[in-house]
Order: sequence, then structure tokens, then C-alpha cells
Amino acid sequence: MKRLLFILLSIIPIASYAQKVQVDEELDSIGIVMGDQCHLFLSVTTPKGSDVMFPDFSKQKLLAPGIEVVEQMRDFGTGSVKVTPAHDPNDYATGLRHKLPMINIMNDDGTLRQTVVYTITSFEPKLHYIPPLSVIVGGKKHLGKKLALKVFDVPVDTTKLDQFFPPKGIQTNPFSWKEWIPSTMLYATASLLAVLAVLFYLMRKGNSPIRISFRIIRRVPAHIKAMTAIERIKETKLDITGDQKEYYTRLTDTLRIYLKERFGFSAMEMTTSEIIHRLKDENPTKVAELRELFET
Repeated sequence: MKRLLFILLSIIPIASYAQKVQVDEELDSIGIVMGDQCHLFLSVTTPKGSDVMFPDFSKQKLLAPGIEVVEQMRDFGTGSVKVTPAHDPNDYATGLRHKLPMINIMNDDGTLRQTVVYTITSFEPKLHYIPPLSVIVGGKKHLGKKLALKVFDVPVDTTKLDQFFPPKGIQTNPFSWKEWIPSTMLYATASLLAVLAVLFYLMRKGNSPIRISFRIIRRVPAHIKAMTAIERIKETKLDITGDQKEYYTRLTDTLRIYLKERFGFSAMEMTTSEIIHRLKDENPTKVAELRELFET
């Protein structure tokens, strides 16, 4: 009798602890259209402070063959927030849509109810069976219950194939200046008024007129530059006392610079024949003199 009493007293705490662990698995919809989404609620009721591990589908996206996990939401707080033990799955669905954190429910008997919400979808129209999900509490596995989800196909009238069209391409809208003139004029007017306001503010602040100075840079014509450079070459007298090769090299370089500034083509990088061919279209009467100079 003593042994029997001891065994019964040892089993009672284990049985009472096992009774406090309860796993609930439910769907907020038993049927969806192909590609639509619904929510699966996995809840476990355990004594406070129990170590609970929910299934994680962040890497393996398949809940079951043909059913994908789009998102999972969980919250493991201290459970200090007390709300009513009774709950409606639609409240959890509303909280998920608005990205509200899940609240752990503290029951009156001291147990804690934790819920994880899985957003699932399917693209295979048929009746899918969802296996019981396992929750590990204190190192022991606890299973939920089997569920079924009916996925309906989108009805298509195959007798009217002439009403099906492929996706349209990107539309190119014509550009019209009439649409931009009002906004451009408004922007230019606003910019001018802003500049005048800044100038007026600076004048009032310094109590002196604003002086705007302009520097006029005199542009020397290309032929004047060339004549000045040639006079400098003559002063060196390289053609008489110096190196005649350097003399003609400097002279032709000056002429190439003149042609570049006068006619706008890169004469410094062109050969003599290329320059002569180009100048036939510009000034044919001077080609003979230039050819003689370049050949010299």
C-alpha cells in the first residue's frame, strides 16, 4: 500500500503539468481562391516560465505540399499584459494586417497562452490537408490537430478565347511644349522675384547700393595672333643664322594654330595633305601658297 501510494503521488504532478499544456491549431478561413491568403493560428497554453519552441518557416517556406508560408508573426513577451482569456481569431488577423504585435494572454489560473500567426497561400486548386504542427514545451513535443484548406480555381470561360488579350506594352506619351510653358514661365518668374528680393534685402541691410562689376575681355582675332607670332619668329633670324629646320617648324606650327582658330578644324593633328584637302572647300585661291609653304 505504501508503494502504491508513493507511485500515485509521483504521477499526479506529472499528469497535472501535462494537462496544463494545450496546443490549438486553427484557420480563419476554410476556403480561399487560388493566390489568395489566409491565416493559420498556432496557440499553446503552458505554465508561466515554460520554454516554448514554435515551428519556424523562415527558411523552409512550405507548410505542406502546395501550401506556402508568406509571413510568420510571433511575440514572446513576459506575459505581464493581462487580457481576457477568450479570443477571436479575427482579432489576430486584424492585428496582423495592421502590423500590431501579438499579445501573450495570461489566464486566470496562471497559465500563459502564446499564439503565432502564419500567413499562408496556395496556387494549386484542390483540397489541401495541413498536418498537425508540433510545439516543443520543456523539451517535449506536443501536436496540434489536422486541418483542411480548400483552394478554388478561378473560373475561366474557355468558349470566349477572343476576349483574352496579352499584356499591353509601355505607353509612350508625346512631349508637348504647351504643357511645359506655363510651369516654365512660373518657375522663371519665381526665380527672378527671389533674386530681386535677395538684392533688395542686401541693399537695405548694408544701406548702400550694390555694385556689379563686369570684366570685358578683348578677343584678339586669329590673324593678329598669327602675325604677332610671325614677327617674333623673324626677330630670332633663325632662317639666316640659326637652324632653318626649327625656323620652318615654328612657322608651320603658327600657321596650324591659325587654321585651327580660323576654320575650326584640328590642324595641329593633321598631315599636310589632309590640311590642303580640307582648305580646298574653305578658300581655294590660297591653297597653292599654303602647299608651297608646307612643302618647303
